[in-house]
Amino acid sequence: MDLKRHAALHAFTDVQHYHLEYYGLGHDIADMEVRVDYIAPGAKRLTIISESGSGMLLHHVLNPLLRTEQDEAEIEDTAGSVFVPENYSFTMVDSPHPGGQPDYVLAIKPIRDAHRFLFRGKIWIDPIDFGLVRAEGTSVHSPSWLVSKFQFKYQGQKIGDFWLPQSNDCVSHLRLFGHATLDISYQHFKITSAGPLSFLAGSTPP
Repeated sequence: MDLKRHAALHAFTDVQHYHLEYYGLGHDIADMEVRVDYIAPGAKRLTIISESGSGMLLHHVLNPLLRTEQDEAEIEDTAGSVFVPENYSFTMVDSPHPGGQPDYVLAIKPIRDAHRFLFRGKIWIDPIDFGLVRAEGTSVHSPSWLVSKFQFKYQGQKIGDFWLPQSNDCVSHLRLFGHATLDISYQHFKITSAGPLSFLAGSTPP
């Protein structure tokens, strides 16, 4: 289903806002706004619109994170979704049932050291079109030498027929004492070109 959505989504734009706060030997803040442009075929292009606050946080945390996002976008464009059996093992934790859990819940565990963003945790999958609703976990790799690891909570949103990011809240543990919280919001998605999907909502996809 990710492949079908990727093929149907021809172009979009978004503005992502990053808000980072460090708590440790002091209290520092950094903010960054990034424009995202996607036109198929090709990877997403990330452009910094503005940045402010701590130079240390911008240089050692946010800029490396942005490079990691760009690298993952380029790999996704050529190799496809990261959620495939070549990268993860999947274990069913819960499934939809009346009056309770509305989504499929799967525990995921990386099975190889890929040059991608991989994590250990859980994902919530929509039972109708199998879009990524939520994800929670701990990163396998760090985007920066300053960050030893981070936990995150991702929330997706459905815009038309497509599942796109809505928010991503992270807590990072830093090697130089303390921790940092990172909030990423995606609130300006505009789908500028899209084709029809090859399945109807509510039907069983092939």
